[in-house]
Amino acid sequence: LQFLYIFMNKKIINLDSSGTYMASHIIITKFLAISQILYKGIGITSSSIIPSETIFNNDIIAKDRLLLWMNIIGIIQTFLFFNISKFIHLFTNNIQVIKITTDLLFITSVYQYLDGFHTVIEGILQGYQRFTIPSLVSFYMYIPMFYFIHISQTLKHIWYFITSMLFLKNIIFMLYSKYCSVQNQNTIHQDEK
Repeated sequence: LQFLYIFMNKKIINLDSSGTYMASHIIITKFLAISQILYKGIGITSSSIIPSETIFNNDIIAKDRLLLWMNIIGIIQTFLFFNISKFIHLFTNNIQVIKITTDLLFITSVYQYLDGFHTVIEGILQGYQRFTIPSLVSFYMYIPMFYFIHISQTLKHIWYFITSMLFLKNIIFMLYSKYCSVQNQNTIHQDEK
């Protein structure tokens, strides 16, 4: 992932030697870092709550509540993200940077929501003690991203590619978490017999 970030930053610099793209990218990523605070809190909590609720056969209810809170926070933060355009001028007075950053707000709002979902569902999978499959999925999802970033012609293309890949990764993680829930229920029923 760190190599991907380095590669992406190099591509952004190559796309625009004036630094406008990079300045917009940095502003967006700083706002994304702020949006991650609450998601990481829920994700870390998920990895502790799921094992304790599994003992009482309440893991599915706990998982649903964690995802509900993620959705509430995600919707609120998406609304706030859409309104960042009113504050970008506090970070730069470059009109091009403001325009590019504003143009990116829709796709990066979607990205921050999907990234939050990813953080929480990954915490849930860690709660089920599932580490190998999510790690392999993440690794294999990053490989095509190098290619997609390489062929990108604009900063917006890069954000569309990484958001699309994150969406696909979330679908895989969600399906796998459902499988883990079902497998956990089957184990409990066998233990009861």
